[in-house]
Amino acid sequence: MKITEAMSDAAIAYELFERLEHKRKALGLTQEQIASNVGITRKSYGALKSGTTKLATFIAIIRQLELLEQLDTIATSSEFSPMESLRASMKPGVKWHNFKGLLNTEPQRVVVRPAKKAADKPKSKQQNISPIMARRQRLVTKE
Repeated sequence: MKITEAMSDAAIAYELFERLEHKRKALGLTQEQIASNVGITRKSYGALKSGTTKLATFIAIIRQLELLEQLDTIATSSEFSPMESLRASMKPGVKWHNFKGLLNTEPQRVVVRPAKKAADKPKSKQQNISPIMARRQRLVTKE
């Protein structure tokens, strides 16, 4: 049976178990032999059928059944490089050295100034006026 998106997790676990059983029988091994080679009980081996086994146990069983290298077909490793992606997306004629400043990984210096205290606030409205208004007030008071 083909594994599809429409299948439940339990159905997928059962199908995987059936495929592993087919391979086990082809190798001429019993469930007890596989279980003892992996270091688990026969009951733990049976947990594969319901999908309740640990991932480490699943991997060990796959290793015993000589299927480990086929895991590469499930999820291939990607050799993704962000730098290569950036280089590939650059327009022709753009020099690589133009981007070196954008890729700065140095931590930025952050200056933290203390908050103003109540004593730092202006005491009267006159201290908080513009220089032009202050000059006008001085001229008015001199007359």
